[in-house]
Amino acid sequence: MRKDNKSDRVKRFAQIWSLSRADTGKTQEYMANGLGVSKKTIQNWEKGASAPDLFEGSEWFRVLGINPLPYYLAFLYPWMFDGIKPDDNDEEIEQALLFLVKNMTQVEKRQLKLPTRIKNVIHCKNPRCITVAEPQLDAIFLLSDPASHTYRCAYCETAKDKKF
Repeated sequence: MRKDNKSDRVKRFAQIWSLSRADTGKTQEYMANGLGVSKKTIQNWEKGASAPDLFEGSEWFRVLGINPLPYYLAFLYPWMFDGIKPDDNDEEIEQALLFLVKNMTQVEKRQLKLPTRIKNVIHCKNPRCITVAEPQLDAIFLLSDPASHTYRCAYCETAKDKKF
């Protein structure tokens, strides 16, 4: 994914709201009524002064009655999907998604790493460990060997036998 600054992303995100509303010919008042917010809130979203939460963002497109994917693709990958339009049919949008999946490079995929510390996910098997005698204590395990995915109890250093 392309690296750009937060200000650019905020501007592009705000464009999603104003462009999608304009594409459907709806007014800010219409959106405010449909979403149960003020017209000023809609104006702030469209100029990037604030942003809707995840639910409000999905409701935006429900109120407009349009597919959000063309807008989100253009936001996330503007250099690839600036030509996709909201009135494109579902097959064209599906083709764009398939193109994206097939052409993502390894750099764009996230590499997962094991956490170095986990709390209250696994429990110590050592019957003499303080976490067994004092169950109110948090069960804390530290990654001792990333290669073998071995975690050890932070209190007694007993290794967890099950690998993750």
